[in-house]
Amino acid sequence: MIHQLTPDLHIESLGPQHIEGLWRAVDSSRSSLRHWLPWVDTTHSRDDTEVFVTAARAERRLGTAWHFAVIEGGALIGTCSFNRIVEAHRWASLGYWLHQQHVGRGVMTRCVAALIDIGFTELDLHRLEIRCARGNQRSRAIAERLGFEVEGCLRECEWVNGEPLDHMVYSRLRR
Repeated sequence: MIHQLTPDLHIESLGPQHIEGLWRAVDSSRSSLRHWLPWVDTTHSRDDTEVFVTAARAERRLGTAWHFAVIEGGALIGTCSFNRIVEAHRWASLGYWLHQQHVGRGVMTRCVAALIDIGFTELDLHRLEIRCARGNQRSRAIAERLGFEVEGCLRECEWVNGEPLDHMVYSRLRR
């Protein structure tokens, strides 16, 4: 499934055709991503990326998550996802990252806006949530720009690079 965002930018369901591009995007952005994402330092090879894509497709079939490749100009430059979908309670948690050379141009804001639309219309969700590190100003700005409200802080809830990170919790309701 492809969601066209601009003539040159779209998101599509993550699949086997994305493994190589995903591996290259993660590996070449490792230095910037590792500050905020714990999985970066455990992604050592293309095989690790293949395991992730296989798991992501299984989660999609189960309806518990839905991961998208961010494609610009034919190249994979990041991902955006419903990292966790809880159908019974009509909510989902969103996640996203972008190759370091593509930040600051509004790409991810467009992608997350598309997830909001998919979540509220196609998935019939009521609540969307974003959790991001307190110090990750770019990620927080996306949530704030798109009308998510800060609910609070989860203190030292995630370990990244041997250090605990606080997460800010943002939510947006369908109404």
